[in-house]
Amino acid sequence: MDEDERSRNGPGYDPIAEEFATYEEYLDSQITGTDMYYLEDVELARHLVELGIRGNGEVIKREEFEQRKAAAEAAHQARLNRKPQKLASHGKDVDGFPLLEVGSTVALHLVQ
Repeated sequence: MDEDERSRNGPGYDPIAEEFATYEEYLDSQITGTDMYYLEDVELARHLVELGIRGNGEVIKREEFEQRKAAAEAAHQARLNRKPQKLASHGKDVDGFPLLEVGSTVALHLVQ
């Protein structure tokens, strides 16, 4: 994950925790069609992925997955509970400053 993606999704973003609702879904994503063809048992395939014998890349353990889910949920709740910040100009008198007035034609011409 690059820095741009991390900043877009905010601090505490974890793609694994966001993409998979359960650890079993995460393990299932590591199982290939070939694995199922030969093993014919999803539980056995999950167990082999969890042990690191099969799968697509490094597999995280259940405890780490649950910690990441909890951290992602806490970060999500923190983003929801964040209060909006006041602008520096909040409560200031902007009369006499045409560029600061809302809907100013001068400001609109500058933006276009």
